[in-house]
Amino acid sequence: MCSYLAALVVMPAFVCAQSPVSQKDPIRATLDDALRAYRLGVDKLRDEPDGAVKEFRRTRDGFQAVVDAGVENGKLYYDLGNAHLRLGEVGKAVAHYRKAERLIPGDENLAANLRFARSMRRDQIESSGKKTFLKTVFFLHYDWTLRVRLIVALVCYGGFWGLMIVRRSWPRAGVGYAALVALALWISFGASACLTCYERRSPSEGVLVTNDVIVRKGNGESYDPQFAAPLHEGVEFAVLERRSNWVYIELPDGSRGWIRDRDALVF
Repeated sequence: MCSYLAALVVMPAFVCAQSPVSQKDPIRATLDDALRAYRLGVDKLRDEPDGAVKEFRRTRDGFQAVVDAGVENGKLYYDLGNAHLRLGEVGKAVAHYRKAERLIPGDENLAANLRFARSMRRDQIESSGKKTFLKTVFFLHYDWTLRVRLIVALVCYGGFWGLMIVRRSWPRAGVGYAALVALALWISFGASACLTCYERRSPSEGVLVTNDVIVRKGNGESYDPQFAAPLHEGVEFAVLERRSNWVYIELPDGSRGWIRDRDALVF
């Protein structure tokens, strides 16, 4: 557990390295205030726990204000998740870690804190074998950022046409095989990037952020509960459909049902 807490303690170093912004910029001022509050909270953890909670709330609210201002940054989501985790808000911590994971996949501190947050959930729902298989087979789609996949696709696109030009003046079998490989990689990474862009157009995933959430068989309070017991914050799901104030979800084990949208963060 100490290793996870160590990852939390170094949080300010990540945001401090972000893009240069004028000190007069209100967003920069809000960000700096949130960072100061975080450091104060860490300092007060041992001797002033109540004071630490107050500072972590200021940290959370500051980072959230920056997000609400339209800033989308993996490190910022990571830091916001850390602030929620310090306050014991497991569901929102998991949600913001997941948002950060889309933008900075492969970050070791993020992965460690996400594992820790998931371990704190009351409901531990195992993923179905199909989802685990897909993430294993198509690991590059999940582990590489959209930017990297787009760059690889463009490089393969240029490589394909370059090899085709070479093949016209030097018709060797090896050149043709290399062109086919470049074409296959171009299509694969291009399709992966297009899929990610499509998924980001509308919320496709979510996390419960409240406790005692009753999953129902239909989109209304009159429908019977889908499960014998309610779910709790931190449970992750896929969004299948949205109707008014209700969301049709699929849990990691494949079970489905309807929840109120106010009980979750979807992204």
